[in-house]
Amino acid sequence: SKADMTISPLGVNIAKLELTRKDAEKISMSGLISDSLFKDFTVNVQKFPLKELYTFPFISESQKHLLASLSGRISNLNTTLNGTYKKPVITIKGQFDTLAYNGVLIGNQTVWLDHKDETITGEIDIINPKIDTLSKKLHIAIEQLPLNCSFSTVEDRLSKVNPIIITAKAKELSMAIFAPFIPGINKLQGLADAEISIEGISPNLHYGGTAKLSKASFTIQSTNIKYFAEGNMTLKNNQVDINSMTLYNDPAADLRGGRADIKGKIVLKDFNIDSLDLSIVSPKILLLSNASAATSSTLYGKFVISSGANPLHFFGTLDKPFLRGDVNIIDASLTFPPDKKIKTMNSTFKYVTAKVTDKNGKTTFTVAKIDSVKMSKDSMIATKDSINIVKDSIQKSGGTFVANDKKSQGVSIADLIDYDLYIKIPGTFNLKMILSSIDQLEAEIGTRNKGDQLHYVKLPQQSIKLYGQVDVKTGSKYKFFKIFDAMGSLDFTRGAMDNPGLNLTAKYSNTRTISNRSSTYTVILTITGTKNYPNLGITYTLDGITAAGDSAQVRGDALTLLLFGKTQAELGKGGSGSQSEINNLGNQVYNGLSGVISNQISDILQTTGIISDARIDLVGGAGNLSDAKLNLSGQIISNLTWRVGGTIGDIATNGEFSIEAPLSIFLTDSQILDNIILQLTKGANTNANTNRQQIDWEVKLGGRYAW
Repeated sequence: SKADMTISPLGVNIAKLELTRKDAEKISMSGLISDSLFKDFTVNVQKFPLKELYTFPFISESQKHLLASLSGRISNLNTTLNGTYKKPVITIKGQFDTLAYNGVLIGNQTVWLDHKDETITGEIDIINPKIDTLSKKLHIAIEQLPLNCSFSTVEDRLSKVNPIIITAKAKELSMAIFAPFIPGINKLQGLADAEISIEGISPNLHYGGTAKLSKASFTIQSTNIKYFAEGNMTLKNNQVDINSMTLYNDPAADLRGGRADIKGKIVLKDFNIDSLDLSIVSPKILLLSNASAATSSTLYGKFVISSGANPLHFFGTLDKPFLRGDVNIIDASLTFPPDKKIKTMNSTFKYVTAKVTDKNGKTTFTVAKIDSVKMSKDSMIATKDSINIVKDSIQKSGGTFVANDKKSQGVSIADLIDYDLYIKIPGTFNLKMILSSIDQLEAEIGTRNKGDQLHYVKLPQQSIKLYGQVDVKTGSKYKFFKIFDAMGSLDFTRGAMDNPGLNLTAKYSNTRTISNRSSTYTVILTITGTKNYPNLGITYTLDGITAAGDSAQVRGDALTLLLFGKTQAELGKGGSGSQSEINNLGNQVYNGLSGVISNQISDILQTTGIISDARIDLVGGAGNLSDAKLNLSGQIISNLTWRVGGTIGDIATNGEFSIEAPLSIFLTDSQILDNIILQLTKGANTNANTNRQQIDWEVKLGGRYAW
C-alpha cells in the first residue's frame, strides 16, 4: 500500500493512495473530498475477481447466492466524481473480462456512464470473444435515465416527471446473463436475439420490440430434469406476448418427442414481472426421472404426462403463482423409498428493529440481533421466545417493535405454486413402494375405470395431497423373502400422497414333497394400515384347506412354510430342535420381522420410556433368521444407560448385558468426570460349565471422544 495525502480545512486532498492485494486487485484513489463536495475524486479498480463479490459484508443474504456463481474480473473500472454531495457529477468507464455465470461464458463487457443533472446517459456493450471479437452481442444505449444519484436523502430517486429512453439490441447473446433473475432453474444456456425499446415516465413504462430464443437449455432445480427451449415473443406497452414457446425433453437422456407448447402473456411493471397468464399444451413430456432422486428423496422415477381436456393454466404473480388444468399420465414408473425420519435444519439469521423517540424528541433506531441458530420444530419455539424477550425490552424503552426475518436462501418458484389438478391414468403406471429393507410392493396401478379422476392438490411450501383410489392390477408383485402375487387397492382419500392407505392381499404358492407325498401350499399375507405404518397378517392353506387353531402357531407355521416349505412340527421331526424351541423361534422370528416390516419398532418401544432404540440386523441374509441380531438400549435415569444384545433365537442364553455411567454420578458433579465412563458388562452363557476362570462381570473405564 502507498499513501500520499494532506488534510486541510478544505478537506482531504489525496495525491496518491494505492491498496494492492497479492495476486488480486489494485485500488487507486486521488483527488479532493470534503464533507460536502468532490473535486476530481477518482477511484480506479484493476484486476478484481468478481467471484469474491458475494463475500462483501454489505451484500444482502438474499443476493449472495446469486453472486456466488458469477465469475470473471474487472480489468479496469474508473469512477470520477465532481460537484456536491447533493448534485454530483459522476463518470464511470470500465472493462469487464470473461464474464460467466454458472460456468457459461457471457463475454467481455464495456461500460460508459455519465450522471449529471439527475440523469444518466451512456452505453453498455458485450462481445463474446469465442464467437466474434468484432460484432457486439449486446448494445444498450441509455439516451436518458432520470435517476438521481445524490449522496443526500432523496424522496424519489427515479423521476416521476422526466421520461426514460433506453434501447437495446442483442445478437446471439448468451442467455447466461439472465440466469440470476430466473428463479428455480440451473445451468441456463442458449442464445437470444432481440431489439427492445423502453420509454415512458415511471411507473407507466412502455416496452416495444421483439425477442427470439434459440438453442436454449436449463435444468429445473426441484426435479433435476433438463429441458431445451426455443421461441419468440413481442413486447408492446407493458406486456410481453409469447407468440410461441416450446420446451423439449432431452431426446437422448430423457424422452424422444417430449414437448410442451406455451402461449400467453407476461405483464411488466417497473422492470419487473407483475403478473403472468400462460396456457400449456403437451402431447407428452417427461417431468421426473431416476435423476430426480438427487433432489427429491420421497419420490422419483419416470413420469410422463400429457395435457387433458382443459389445458394447463399457469397464472398469477411470481409470489403467488397458480397451476390449474387436467393431466393424463401416459407412462410412469415411480419409486417411493422408505420413510426416513430426517430432522430438517434451517440456518436462519433473525433481527428485530426499533424506532425510539426520547423525551427531548430525539429519534434513534436500534437493531437487536438474535444469533444464528439451527432450528428444528422445538427450537422454533425457543426462538420465538427470544424474539418476545427483545420485543418486551424494546417496548419498555418506548420503541416501536418491527420484526424481520432474513433467510440465507430464497424459495424456488416451484415451491410457491398453488397446484389444483385433475388426473387420469390412460397409460401404464408402475409403482415401487419400498416398505422396509426386506419388503416392497411392485405394482401396476390405475383407476378402476379409465375415466375416473384423481385430484392433485399442493399448497405453497406444503406437502402434496392426492385424493382418490387406485387399484393394484393383476400381475403386481409383493416381495417378502419370496415373490408374492399381489392385488388390492391404494387409498388416497386422506390426501397423503407418500403415505396411502393399504388394502392388499399377497399370495405365494408352491409345491412340496413330505414323506413321498406331494402337496400344494399357499402363504397369504394381508397388508393394511398405511405405507408408513403397515399392519401385517399372515396365514396359509395346505392343499386348499385354510389353517386353523392358535394364531401364534398359525403365524409360525406360515413363516416356516414360506422359508423352508415345512410347518414347525415337520421341521421338528427333522431333528432341528425340540417342539417348544421351534415354536419359540417361530414366534420370536415373526415378532422381530413384523417390527422391521412396520419400520416403526423403535418408535413403538420408545413410548415405554425404558427402551430408546431397537435394531434388527438380518445377519447372513433372509434365509438365516436364527442368526438375526437384536440390540436394545435405553436409560434408567439421566446419564445411566443400558444395552442388551444377541441373536433373536437365543438372546437369553448367549446375549450380553451392559450398563454405562459417568463417574460424576458416584463421586461429584464435575464436567470432567462426566466424560469418564464406567462400563459393567455381563455375558450370559448358561449352556457352558462355569469354572473359576470364567468372567462373570467385566468392568471397564473409558473416556468420551471430547471434553
